[in-house]
Amino acid sequence: EVTVFARTLDGVNDLLKEDAMLGMLVSARRRNGEMGFIAEDAYPLKDVAERSQQCVTIVLDAERVEPTALGQLREVMRDHPGPTPVLLELESPDGDVLVRAASEYCVAMTTAFRAALVALAGVVRVALTSGGTP
Repeated sequence: EVTVFARTLDGVNDLLKEDAMLGMLVSARRRNGEMGFIAEDAYPLKDVAERSQQCVTIVLDAERVEPTALGQLREVMRDHPGPTPVLLELESPDGDVLVRAASEYCVAMTTAFRAALVALAGVVRVALTSGGTP
């Protein structure tokens, strides 16, 4: 049994048809001693292979990023562990730098993760992208 909240349901409503086979990104949480599952995203089953090759790209503005931002970013990634690798892109007038985060910083691309990133100063955009090799 998986709980689907309205914010997730709104984004996948067109996929929900009787007997439809779906892939899901699900977070597991223990509450009051019982394990519960919450749907974070759903997609057609045919897209599973493509989605497994995706990564999260976090773009930072070098001129607006706070000195403490990388430490905060590290904490946000640790707070949202998952299967998706992360690329960090630092945009600067002198040229961009692209770095792949270590595998210990793979994340779950959830609404809560996006919200935590957007709250950090200097984050320009967050996207789920194909590939993942800088």
